[in-house]
Amino acid sequence: MKPQGAITERMWAEVGTIYDDIIHCEFVERLMDGTLPDNCFAHYLSQDALYLKKDAEALAIVATRCEKSEHRAFYEALAIDGIQVEEIFQRKMLPLFNVKSAKSSSPAFGTYTQFLLRNAVEAPLGVAMAALLPCFWLYSEVGKVIRKNSIAENRFQAFIETYSGDEYNDFTFRFIKIVEEQLTENEIVEEAIEAFKQSAQFELELWLEAMRVDG
Repeated sequence: MKPQGAITERMWAEVGTIYDDIIHCEFVERLMDGTLPDNCFAHYLSQDALYLKKDAEALAIVATRCEKSEHRAFYEALAIDGIQVEEIFQRKMLPLFNVKSAKSSSPAFGTYTQFLLRNAVEAPLGVAMAALLPCFWLYSEVGKVIRKNSIAENRFQAFIETYSGDEYNDFTFRFIKIVEEQLTENEIVEEAIEAFKQSAQFELELWLEAMRVDG
């Protein structure tokens, strides 16, 4: 997904190394070739279900802070979609892979969601938006790599397809565009870029943590 202006172009350039680390990390490589250990996948999947709920809370908070009605409507739609995906995970995805629901967040997922919620409440609006963007933008790009390089009849295919499709790509494109609009000629650009980078690093930590799970 292309940047939508000079600010989002800088954002993506700043996380280039993190993006490379994600697509070459062991979790992603073994997800693509179908050899990912069940316990590592179960950890990620169960935690992702909890994450979606907290992420939706942060999106809903940001929606209430938007002055532009079209921005408010967009983040409200994202929050609703996040809850719906979380419900699908709980009702269909977890049972499909015989994974039990997580009762609490792991260190990496918990730290990340706390960061997002704190920014949603306390940070300038553009910073809060920037902190939430990597979840969509990175997943969109990483998902393309995974789908392109996944083996045929991959046993994780149902999960791989979760973050694909026209609707997800449309959300991501609009999210990038709104962040660019919000931050244009704004004195908080550097703070927003830093929040974007921090969230991108958190995204990497989620993949790394899953590979450290004991069998």
